[in-house]
Amino acid sequence: MGSSLLRIEKMIVDAGRLRVQVRLAPTCPRRTDARLARSAAHRFPALPWHTCINQRGPTFASVMEDTPVPHLLEHLIIDHQTNDAHTAAHQRFVGTTRWADEGRQRACIEVNFYDDLVALRAAKDALAALNDMLNEHASAYGTERGADDSSS
Repeated sequence: MGSSLLRIEKMIVDAGRLRVQVRLAPTCPRRTDARLARSAAHRFPALPWHTCINQRGPTFASVMEDTPVPHLLEHLIIDHQTNDAHTAAHQRFVGTTRWADEGRQRACIEVNFYDDLVALRAAKDALAALNDMLNEHASAYGTERGADDSSS
């Protein structure tokens, strides 16, 4: 296992909503690229089809090659919850991601949940999967790219 390029600083469980505060390491890219998007879509085939409110289109695929890394984590958390055995087929998930302090590379992700234990496990597993993908492609990330707010 590689280093943690992205880490959770704090998780707050509210009524039906999980707030996750994350920090990117100085060497972590702020934005996704085509390579990271392909890796994520390969591991999580439903990811590109998530509904996503953005400027480019109706799905996460519209932005997944150029979106803040915490926004990808938001969708991974949702994907993990969706695929959990304790999640009913009719349950739908929504989330938002925003930079809390872009200069210090801190972001806040919020996702809804139906089962707090499923949500906490989803956040942990999604973070591990994203760190694995980031480490696999670390050699591709020599320069830092810009960032913006994203919602889904």
